Amino acid sequence: MSLHILGKTVKRLRLMSPEELIDLGWEGDRGLCLELSDGTKLFPSRDEEGNGPGALFFQHTSGEVFRVQPGPD
Repeated sequence: MSLHILGKTVKRLRLMSPEELIDLGWEGDRGLCLELSDGTKLFPSRDEEGNGPGALFFQHTSGEVFRVQPGPD
């Protein structure tokens, strides 16, 4: 299956639900979920094997680096 995300927009940034975490075997952890305009969900993993949720960072055009965090709903 090929997944294309270019051109889609981020609709929502939130913490993963308990059910999503259980489905991935990440119980007891907190993870981020980026929901795209077509319903696709993206979430960072701590490693390539998917052993737990990971952190996501971005670099502003000023060069400053920030950790991505969901805001209040």
